[in-house]
Amino acid sequence: MKSILTCLITTISIVSFGQTVKIMKPTIGTPNNYSKQEQALWQTVIEKNRKLGDGSLSYDDLSSVERTFLDSLDNGYGPVSEGPGCSWYCGGEMYKVTSDAYLKGSTSYKPDNIHDFDLLTAWVPDTTKGVVGKKINFHFKPLSPRVNEFRIYNGYLKNYDLFKANSRVRKFKLYINNKPYAILELADTTASQTFSIPATRSTVKNKDLVLTFEIMEIYKGDKYLDVAVSEINFSGLDVH
Repeated sequence: MKSILTCLITTISIVSFGQTVKIMKPTIGTPNNYSKQEQALWQTVIEKNRKLGDGSLSYDDLSSVERTFLDSLDNGYGPVSEGPGCSWYCGGEMYKVTSDAYLKGSTSYKPDNIHDFDLLTAWVPDTTKGVVGKKINFHFKPLSPRVNEFRIYNGYLKNYDLFKANSRVRKFKLYINNKPYAILELADTTASQTFSIPATRSTVKNKDLVLTFEIMEIYKGDKYLDVAVSEINFSGLDVH
């Protein structure tokens, strides 16, 4: 019985569609638990920060509380996944996100939300016909800097009540150029979840590197079956 069970586990763990597929677990970061009040203030500050950037608003126009939150944002804290300063994105380029149909509503749940560096927005696929098998694809231009790491911010992080109310991803299947590479086992947390992969890029002219994340299993929400992912960002080599 033991040998049969071991064989089954091995088969499930490493074989999928004739490809070797590993099981990967993340490195967990700091939780992002925002109250509804904090969410509202962060949204205001993020919007005013955009206006500061285009010159339509000055720092003196902000309240003392807004200045405190803005200073925190500038120091890399708050609901943004990429703070100031140089990162892989100074040279690396993920230029297009594509996915299955997304949920339509008064709030935007479009695929681009998953890569806008804003944890208060989210991609939510259309789950009319179920959520398992829904995919989202990230396209990198040929010969661009190599990718060797990505961070997933699972669930709807807009505020903690919405995180619990909506479903989250339990397992993603990761494809590299349409070939299954790994099963990503996600924790049920608001924290960032970081995974490493071998450094990769497209070396073929006019052919993108495409990383695809396919939903395999979910953590059910307390209220909704809609599945949200707030952000997936990338890091790599060849920039600094």
